[in-house]
Amino acid sequence: MQRLGDLSFSIYLTNEVIFNSGRVIRHALGLPIKPENVSYPEVWLWCIGWLTVVLLVSELTYRFIEVPARQVLNSRFKKTIPQVAHFQPV
Repeated sequence: MQRLGDLSFSIYLTNEVIFNSGRVIRHALGLPIKPENVSYPEVWLWCIGWLTVVLLVSELTYRFIEVPARQVLNSRFKKTIPQVAHFQPV
């Protein structure tokens, strides 16, 4: 569950693009797009395929774009915390 939480922003960004790309590909291949023209097992296969592609692309986006960008931004804008004298109890 932690991993899905880490990937959630990447999933949010990629799922609509992949969903619409799937519609374009189905249209280009001449496959039916409307639900009434699609069989029940075919719907499940497309859903599983879509979910697999979304998770794979999200993992790659997270690993190779989001994490490196966060590291660069954190190192560039890292604020230095002034040193405070430590209180020594008597």
